[in-house]
Amino acid sequence: MSQGGERKGGGAAITRTAAKVGAATMLSRVFGLARDTSFAVLFGTGFVADAFNLAFLIPNFFRRVVGEGNLNPAFIPVFTELRERRGAEEAGQFLRRTFGVLFVILVAMVGLGLLLAEPLVRLYAHDWQGRPDELSFAVRLLRLLFPYLLFAGGAALAGAALNALRHFAVPALSPILISVFFLAGALAAVPLASLESRAFAFSIGGLVGGLAAWVVMFPKMRELGLPISPAWAPTDPDVRRVGALMVPGLIALGVTQLNLFVDTLLALRLEQGSLTALRLGNRVTLLPLGVIGVAVSTAALPALSLRAAQDDRAALLDTLAHTLRLLLTLLVPAMVGLALLAEPIVALLFQYGEFSGERSTPMTASALLFYAFGLPAYGLVKGLSQAFYSVQDTKTPVRIASIAMVANIALNLLLMGPLGLRGLALATSLASYLSVALLLRSLGGRVGRLPAASLLRAFGRSLAASAALAAGCLAGLALANRWVPGDGFVPRIVEVGSAITLGLGFLLLAYRWLRHDEMAEILDSLPGRASARRR
Repeated sequence: MSQGGERKGGGAAITRTAAKVGAATMLSRVFGLARDTSFAVLFGTGFVADAFNLAFLIPNFFRRVVGEGNLNPAFIPVFTELRERRGAEEAGQFLRRTFGVLFVILVAMVGLGLLLAEPLVRLYAHDWQGRPDELSFAVRLLRLLFPYLLFAGGAALAGAALNALRHFAVPALSPILISVFFLAGALAAVPLASLESRAFAFSIGGLVGGLAAWVVMFPKMRELGLPISPAWAPTDPDVRRVGALMVPGLIALGVTQLNLFVDTLLALRLEQGSLTALRLGNRVTLLPLGVIGVAVSTAALPALSLRAAQDDRAALLDTLAHTLRLLLTLLVPAMVGLALLAEPIVALLFQYGEFSGERSTPMTASALLFYAFGLPAYGLVKGLSQAFYSVQDTKTPVRIASIAMVANIALNLLLMGPLGLRGLALATSLASYLSVALLLRSLGGRVGRLPAASLLRAFGRSLAASAALAAGCLAGLALANRWVPGDGFVPRIVEVGSAITLGLGFLLLAYRWLRHDEMAEILDSLPGRASARRR
């Protein structure tokens, strides 16, 4: 299949799906940023903020062990293969059996988490052992939040089943409910006097939101004929195949956990609030990564899995190349924009209440700047990994993640001395670029060789267009500072809004002048443009 034909067929379908998923994810991320803003206002970057982040980090790690980060790559290819070769009824029974095993595992993990909460906190926060009141508070907060794992794991399987049937909107929108309930918890926390009481109210909101985000997917599953009740069949060969495919992912998550453990350990040894500054900087980076990288890779995995089930490697490689070109087209400019606007964005989103402009904003903005440098790499790792998952190879990405983990830890230790928390963020970015290089090197032997020329052209055009975006952003900042000087909410929103508007305008003009096919396809795939064409 030619590139042009691929763009009109499977590639264009991925772009349309990614545009819809991206729009839903953008809305979800906006609510997530509102949640993070309320968190920053309530807690700033002090001890309670770090305690909440630690308490939420631990169940979130275990969620990734059995959740979408590990379950999707194992479940979707097998589910797609069964549906393609044995029919919808057999695929539905496979879903029930997978859910039965997953539910038992999740309940057991929650029970163990409640029992082992104190050792888990001590493992991460060794320095807090001399402060028994603070340690006890973190343990109680972790016990409150650990059941979130059960809800998030169930939601991950439901979302994977819907994604496998090319229904992406509900799974992409369901996390909004988590943020909405977190915001409700924040509102309930406002009149409370102590920061500790506020943290408990905030956490209860998130716990209820996790349940709601799972349950909201049931109606769509029923509509599509997908069962929502579990069946206990741990010896089912297809369920065991998913389990076998997840084993390398578990190793990878062990690697990730070690990496995260080292990051957390080192951040807690830097100045107070460093862990929270890193988390918030990472959260802002996740906005474009979620809207672009996650949306594109989410749309690509079912398509790649179908090509693999049909044993059509040429179409698989065409689809993968298109996916990577889309990622480069959008993430390279996003990297430049975030780097230029790091401090204005952080001030607009978080600089209220306990979050100070003298200390909290510079800390978080510096973390954001160095995380942003790795933005294209984060997306390309996701896109390239989907190709391996589609051919049911979960081992290669794990091996590469292990190498990158060793590099990340070494870079952490090397860079945190001269750069502080910025060194931890930069280490993450550099290790991600190493992962991209190693995945590309391994792709030829396992999946096939990519058309390198088209990728290099896409990257070159993205760099050129990003220079235009940078000029637009700088012009917008200069104009805003002249029109509406000051440091209140209105000057901040005018500053960021002007920079983003002019930057995007210059970017689109540059892509149009460069005749960049992927950007034209992206614009044509936007929901409003698609509706206008149909009329």
